[in-house]
Amino acid sequence: MVNVVVIKHGKKDISQKKKTINLLHRQTYLMNKIDCFKPLFLKKCLFCFCLLFLLIDISYSQKPSTNQRKPASPAGTCPVTLQSFSPTSATTGDTVKILAPMFTCAILSVSFAGVPAQSFWVDYSGGAFDTKICAVVGNGASGDIFVEVPFSMGSTTLHGFIYIPGVVQDSILYLCPPSADTVIKSTITGSSYQWEVSADSINYLPIGNNTNYGGVATATLQLTGISSSLAYSYYRCSVDSRKTKPVLIKFQNNLTGSASGTDWETTSAWSCNVLPDENTDVIINSGNIFLNTNITIRSLTLKPGANFTITSGYQLTVLH
Repeated sequence: MVNVVVIKHGKKDISQKKKTINLLHRQTYLMNKIDCFKPLFLKKCLFCFCLLFLLIDISYSQKPSTNQRKPASPAGTCPVTLQSFSPTSATTGDTVKILAPMFTCAILSVSFAGVPAQSFWVDYSGGAFDTKICAVVGNGASGDIFVEVPFSMGSTTLHGFIYIPGVVQDSILYLCPPSADTVIKSTITGSSYQWEVSADSINYLPIGNNTNYGGVATATLQLTGISSSLAYSYYRCSVDSRKTKPVLIKFQNNLTGSASGTDWETTSAWSCNVLPDENTDVIINSGNIFLNTNITIRSLTLKPGANFTITSGYQLTVLH
């Protein structure tokens, strides 16, 4: 009984061992197969990954951009194209708009005939092709408009600006003799304009366009070559049914002398760089002034500390 039992048990053990050995052989075989395919598998995965990345990159680069950069300018340059400006004539405090399509530069300065503008800025509201440089006229002069930009490439100068002198103070417009160009602007807006002139501020007559007056039916009256003989004329504008406050024109010239003595005939000592005429109000600000000629003026005012001497043999006539 014992031997039989041992033999049966031995057969069972052998059968188990064969099964175990067969399983191990099968696992080893599979592992070897996997090891053989490992390099090829990894290569295929890497290839697929690279291909996918390339396709994504190509697809993205072909998408339209709403914020594409403009082609870069050559290193160290700033392209500028100034085409025109408006208005072509202006006075101190007026804004002149300079058309500069596609302008993207920084502005260092703007000047009118060499006189710096009071202020300036860029208006992009009209779009890239309607970009405007806006500049407020200072105490300017007639000549070229110059826009200074760093490392400019192109045109930065426009010709033909006309500066209109004259300063309105308390409804008085002071001009220089013997004649002057200026403008007067309506302080009222409306649909119909008509400028009028008066010699006594009571009786007004309508003005027509001629060699001395322009824009008589607009908000801005242009006075060209106005003679000093029109001193103390009053101008107003009739806007619809209303009237603007009158503006009085005066021709005034100030003389500033030195303590050591200044001759009346020294034109550089006068604020208008010309001698006064019979329609000019003269103000002597300071210094010792000597008159060495016969002359007629409208009025004379001496400021405190100023001394005025008429050389023997000469005469000064003051009309008022």
